[in-house]
This record gives sequence, C-alpha cells and structure tokens, in this order.
Amino acid sequence: MIPFAIAELCRYNAAFPIFLRRKLRYQSIQTMKKILLPLLLFLFSLSAPAFAEPITMARDLAKDASISLTQNKPIVFFVTADHCPYCEKLRQEYFKFSPGDERFLLRELELDEYHSVVGFDGKTINHQLLADRYEISLTPTVAFVGPDGEQLAEPIVGVPIMDFYHYYFEKALGESTSKLKEESQKLVQN
Repeated sequence: MIPFAIAELCRYNAAFPIFLRRKLRYQSIQTMKKILLPLLLFLFSLSAPAFAEPITMARDLAKDASISLTQNKPIVFFVTADHCPYCEKLRQEYFKFSPGDERFLLRELELDEYHSVVGFDGKTINHQLLADRYEISLTPTVAFVGPDGEQLAEPIVGVPIMDFYHYYFEKALGESTSKLKEESQKLVQN
C-alpha cells in the first residue's frame, strides 16, 4: 500500500492518470480507516468510565453481623440522601470500587427513604430509625460499627476535603479493625 502522503502528492499531479488517482485515493482512505478506527476505539475505551459494583443497601444487619464477627470485618454505613450532591460525589469518586474491598462490609442507609431493615437484634426497623440510633442526621456520613451494632470509631460527617478523605477513612477503618481484633482476642481468652 502506498502511504497517505504519497497518495496525496499523486492526487494533485495532473500527469497522473485519473483512474490511478482514484485508486490511490481509495487505497489511502482504506488505509486510514484500518489505522484510525482501531486507534479511536482504543482511545474511547480508555476514557469510558469503569463499571463499578453498586453499594449494597442495608437489609439484614443480623446476617451482616454474623459475617462481621466470623471475618473480623467492621460494618461501614454510608448514610445518604437523594438531595445530597456530596453523597453522589463520594459514591462516584471514593466508594466506586469499595463494594469489592475485603477489609469491611459497606452498607448504604438512605435517610429520605423508608426501606425496612432487620436490625442487629433481629427486629425490623427502617433506615431513618437506624440512623437516629447513631445520632446521624447529616449526609453524607460514614459510620463504623461492629457486629454488636456499637460504634467502633468516630463517624466521618460530610466531606471535609476530598483530597484528604482517604486519610480520614483509613484512620477510622484502622481504629475499627483494631477494636474488633481486641474484642475477638478477649472472647478467645474467655
């Protein structure tokens, strides 16, 4: 195949027969399609957003508590509301890949929806009452609780600064995990 630049030079040369100019133009267009189309598809695939797992809605905390107890994982409540733009920002920028994180159980509580949830004690309540139990009234709030439903670390209220959110989250997660390990060691000793 003749490269595109040579085809363009030949295209404007009057001495070149017209049927050859058309053939070269056709070949150069076909060559560009073969090169550019895969390149553009590759570039668009890089810019496409990655598909993340949705955050699991809190439905059965008794079941989550048994998983938390056996695997020494804290339960992390991500408390949201429909009208909260910062909740969506956290969901898209920070918690995008967190549902697959093996260090904790991430559960969402919606303050403005009355989804029913089985509590830690086995009784059915709604998300609003559960948030009230932890004195959560602002969104977004991230709370860290153990298998007994007790808070393990200070909740993160709001989005202090997005650049430092990872630090605050990892600090609270570290506190929660260490408290869970201490409690499980006490149970083993008794």
